[in-house]
Amino acid sequence: MPVFSKKKKIFCLNIAYKIKRHTKENKMTFFFFFFYGSADVSNLLLCFTLVFEGYQVGGVPGGQLMTTTEVENFPGMRRQAERWGAELFQEDVEFIDVKSSPFTVQSSERKVKCHSVIFATGATAKRLQLPREDEFWSRGISACAICDGASPLFKGQVLAVVGGGDTATEEALYLTKYARHVHLLVRRDHLKASKAMQDRVHNNPNVTMHFNTETVDVVSNTKDTGEESVLEAKGLFYGIGHSPNIQLLEGQVELDSSGYVLVEEGTSKTSVEGLFAAGDVQDHEWRQAVTAAGSGCIAALSVERYLVSRDLLVEFHQPQTEEVKKEPTDRDVQAGFDITLTKHKGQDFEADS
Repeated sequence: MPVFSKKKKIFCLNIAYKIKRHTKENKMTFFFFFFYGSADVSNLLLCFTLVFEGYQVGGVPGGQLMTTTEVENFPGMRRQAERWGAELFQEDVEFIDVKSSPFTVQSSERKVKCHSVIFATGATAKRLQLPREDEFWSRGISACAICDGASPLFKGQVLAVVGGGDTATEEALYLTKYARHVHLLVRRDHLKASKAMQDRVHNNPNVTMHFNTETVDVVSNTKDTGEESVLEAKGLFYGIGHSPNIQLLEGQVELDSSGYVLVEEGTSKTSVEGLFAAGDVQDHEWRQAVTAAGSGCIAALSVERYLVSRDLLVEFHQPQTEEVKKEPTDRDVQAGFDITLTKHKGQDFEADS
């Protein structure tokens, strides 16, 4: 049974979730890449490019990683990318045309012509638009159990998950590894998840399902209000899906049945020659930082091959630095040590008296 309480809660540490029950510039370049998430920074290390970090839908650079509490499986490499010649612009991309070559990318500050584009705008977690949702986002509310479930904030606590599909049931089951108990809040009178996932949830004693239940608000001071009741929980996870940020490519590229950019299996190639996709905008299954970074690497290498095959690649070389010559010490000379050799025979030295 769910736990109901009138006990006053501490802001963000012991929050409760109110639920409602119901009966039913012109320039030509060779390679262009823009993103708003950190999922694909790795490909900047593999190519010299122009990068637009801003995107009106995506939000701040870093993407969904900026809404999680801890990141343990992804290294940040912005300075490394810049060291290899990447030009980064924190500008909103307002328009992109991939119907004719060279492609056109228009930002709030400049227009770029290019022969290739990596599209890595990510995906946005669907929200419930609760009155106080923004206040508690990443401070008790999350859209990624795998990202945040193991956080010390939620370990050993009572948690709640919203949704009734495979995503929600998978997140609820995952959270049972860390939570004391998980409440699954389902708006309908049944689950939409696959039969296998339904069986797993039904057979898990650490999951309580609440059907015909709609989350209407997040509160820090609990009270009963008629038909509305308050469920005490330490964290609220959304399992209602994601929306890929494909607005800039609508009508220009083929999408899959879920609305994500369709790529050839095992590649980053899209239905448009010269256009490559990486990260969560083309991945509706895994959606992890490390898998997105890997897809970014694939996209970068694919672009290199594409440009080389068309004699469009411009090589970038780091400026040569003067090598500091190391002089052998007197002891090295006495022992016949040659610093230019790659293999050396050990020498026995008498201890100094």
